[in-house]
Amino acid sequence: MILGAGKVFAAAIISALLAFGVNTATMRIMRKYHAGMAGAIEVLPVLEEVMKTGTAILFGAAIVWTHAIFGMIEGLFDIAGARVRGPAGQSGCLAAVSGTIGHFTFGLLTAVVFSATSDLILSMAVSATVHVIWNVLVARILRIT
Repeated sequence: MILGAGKVFAAAIISALLAFGVNTATMRIMRKYHAGMAGAIEVLPVLEEVMKTGTAILFGAAIVWTHAIFGMIEGLFDIAGARVRGPAGQSGCLAAVSGTIGHFTFGLLTAVVFSATSDLILSMAVSATVHVIWNVLVARILRIT
């Protein structure tokens, strides 16, 4: 059991580090070409789904739990960032909880589609599509775009 958990944590940590680097670089490129928040809302979820699922597959780790731990790691960044910007990190806590639940859900969806079809690309595409839709809805609610 510990070996399996170790694989999940390794896959989640590596995918989170990759996502941090790729997200940062993508946002710089988007700002340079005046693409605004489109990168965060529409492009980054696709890249994140590939990174989370890809590292889970490479490590032989559970897809669902890799996604969930990734969400928790991202949540820690949300809380830390909110403490810098807002009182007591309240908005960061909400983002952390919803993000963790969201990433768990995206992982569950990926695993279910993969189990049903054995098609990794389709699994990631379905999850990425739902992730983008989620981001668009949240952005509209928060009036980010």
